[in-house]
Amino acid sequence: MIYTDVMVFRLRIGLFLFAVTIATTAIAQSPASFVVPHRIEQSAQVDAITSRSESNSSTVIEGDGQILAINYSSDSDLQIFLFYLHSDNSYDPADTVIFSLPAGDNVQTNVDLTHSSGWHPGKRSYKMTLMSDKTDPIVSFASTEFVPTTIGTLVTTPVKQLSLVEIFTPSSYHALHGYTIFGQSFATLLGILALFLTIMACVIWRKRGLIIALSLLIGSQLIYGLRFSIDELRFTAEHVKSWYSNYTYDEAQSTYELASLLKQESIHGIVNVFVCRNGTDFREKLLRYFSYPISVSSVETSAKAATHIVVMDAAQWSYDAASHTLSCNEKTYDATHVQTLKDGTQLFSSPSSPRS
Repeated sequence: MIYTDVMVFRLRIGLFLFAVTIATTAIAQSPASFVVPHRIEQSAQVDAITSRSESNSSTVIEGDGQILAINYSSDSDLQIFLFYLHSDNSYDPADTVIFSLPAGDNVQTNVDLTHSSGWHPGKRSYKMTLMSDKTDPIVSFASTEFVPTTIGTLVTTPVKQLSLVEIFTPSSYHALHGYTIFGQSFATLLGILALFLTIMACVIWRKRGLIIALSLLIGSQLIYGLRFSIDELRFTAEHVKSWYSNYTYDEAQSTYELASLLKQESIHGIVNVFVCRNGTDFREKLLRYFSYPISVSSVETSAKAATHIVVMDAAQWSYDAASHTLSCNEKTYDATHVQTLKDGTQLFSSPSSPRS
């Protein structure tokens, strides 16, 4: 049996209003486009991307299969985040994929679910977050169907998942995430396999068992080390190029440079920094760490004593140079623009408390 989620929803004033109905159907055999999703970029934050869309909403679907067949109609292009949920409804950012659906009427699209390190055979839940650039789009999903997993997919998926480009997670941009097969750690699976083969070698070939066992253990380490070295070399090249060309570094982006500027400002007196932002507080925490002992906070009350304002990953902000007025997240401040950093972060000096 195939589980089909029939979703119909309409966006109004930036919100999706939708209803979900569960039914059992056969797989539609109509011609369909094939979509290979890609994982989020190493410097992309889901919260920040979602906040920039005019309309967004989420729903959870459940099923077992290698392909998600979608039939939909939309008057605008859609961008969709697909989260591979665990049993406690949590998810790993490294497993998250994103894909686009073009505007159209009664469009049939097949999405490859195996193009993520988090996919494994069996029934599981997925969270779909849909975004549109239109404030008032009209979107309807007639059906979402899971195409059953084939033997061929079970054979080829481990190779596909091992070849996926490694990404950095926001919480540890200086460390590799690691490789998984069917949602399980590749290092653990490889270790168990090497240990099993070592025991078998010692039992079958008693005289040469030790040599074979050592060869298997060393060989497994070389295999994993080779795969790891490929990503390590690629990331090193990317980071060196980024650092020397833009003075930015992965998820930290221009935070190092910003901290250096604030420390220079602190030579002339006390510096208190107010951060106006959206999304997670990851880069704010980095700035607080890099610029210690300078006070860095996004709490609105801290703006009253702020000598500097940093606009970082803010969805809505503007600056009027003539009146020295900074508007950020529906608040206005007296401020003078100091510098624009390479990642778009804005630094202002602030001689007074917020106006409103």
